[in-house]
Amino acid sequence: MVYTTKNKCFLILFLVWLIIVNPPSSIAKTVVSDPGKNVHSQNVNCGGVAGKVTVNEDMSVTVDLPPTEVKIEGETYEIVSIETSGVLGIGYTSTNAKSCHWIQFVMVQAWIEKDQAKIALGPGFFKSSNSKMPYTSDKNNPQWKVDSASETDPSYGSKGTKIKNGNSNTIFDRPDQPLDAIWDFEYQSDPDVTKIRVLVTFNSYLICNKEICYKIKWSMEQEWERGKGKSKSAPKFVEGTHNSELTENQKKALKAEYPNQKIVNID
Repeated sequence: MVYTTKNKCFLILFLVWLIIVNPPSSIAKTVVSDPGKNVHSQNVNCGGVAGKVTVNEDMSVTVDLPPTEVKIEGETYEIVSIETSGVLGIGYTSTNAKSCHWIQFVMVQAWIEKDQAKIALGPGFFKSSNSKMPYTSDKNNPQWKVDSASETDPSYGSKGTKIKNGNSNTIFDRPDQPLDAIWDFEYQSDPDVTKIRVLVTFNSYLICNKEICYKIKWSMEQEWERGKGKSKSAPKFVEGTHNSELTENQKKALKAEYPNQKIVNID
């Protein structure tokens, strides 16, 4: 059976997502099939080189694959193309784009409302489909994690979906629905819990010649409310910032997870 996401086969949606955020190195091509809506555009100067950073929401991205067979519940599927919508794209266009990197950090906060009180979850771990990270229960002590599928390279594009050539460097992300990662908790079965809210915050840093040129902040937020169910969630741009630096907690996370990285100066 030949499969693309246009078939909407529920059994392999998870596999589709996994390939989009962590595609095999043998991928033939990544194509933007729908550019979505441009929500941010900013001229930047990276090491004396002029360029532009852009952010687009609600994109559709198609990844053409060499024929890849997978078996699910006894049936064999041959995946040749994957199209995913609701994607956030963060791009840098310049003559030096190919030598630059995007390093992305992620932080998770979650709250429940019980007996008219708002309670932050933690300590504990938020489990996404391919990693886990600690909850941030104290906003003054954010728990950041490097968002990279590589064990040796902290840049998002090392294994994540991207388009990178001589003049552009764009990364694409479409995270899990945040509530799905905590849905095995007992909170929704507690009759005194009226609401659950999850906020996932991302900081994406553009790095050229080991120096940070620009930061994009974006997020995903989702709520469950008793009697109403779960809201829909999509990645949303928050702000772009010049002259940004890694926070101390981000530096700690980068040093702990990638002690030998040489992409950005942090000392």
